[in-house]
Amino acid sequence: MLLIGTSSARAGSFYDLCLAKELSISAVALSMQLWGQHKLTQQEPADLSAVKLLPWDKPFAGTSNGTADLFSDLLLLTGLTPGYLALKTWERGESSKAITQIVMLSELLLLNSGLNLWVRSHSFWPRPYVWKKENNFRPQNEAYGSFYSGHAAGAFATAVFTATWYARE
Repeated sequence: MLLIGTSSARAGSFYDLCLAKELSISAVALSMQLWGQHKLTQQEPADLSAVKLLPWDKPFAGTSNGTADLFSDLLLLTGLTPGYLALKTWERGESSKAITQIVMLSELLLLNSGLNLWVRSHSFWPRPYVWKKENNFRPQNEAYGSFYSGHAAGAFATAVFTATWYARE
């Protein structure tokens, strides 16, 4: 979304890549991603006895739904749509446009991931399923970060990017 707003588009043409701008955006996005990932992996799991669950989380404490989790993961595949559309653009002989789309989409997804990790690593609020009582169940450290939906944010960012890109064609 940030990329769409900061892209330079000439009248009647498509977005243009600018090496300095693309490197700057990519460096910022990669830095956010690496820093957030580092912070999440270095934190100690929360002391669950000290956490007071919100009223809407209490009924779900200690539960997880494998089917819903799988469905959520499968929905991530819709994020491949812009890549597929870029491939079709390439096949039509518009390689420059396809490369621009892939570069901008990659930057967007990296920024989205970086923002997701940054938010989750700043506010530690365990997800309800970390209270699950099963043998050897130990969620990853990131489960103790604040519940910021990376799937929803990624889906929204990809949808807005795709809609905006093709609306300007």
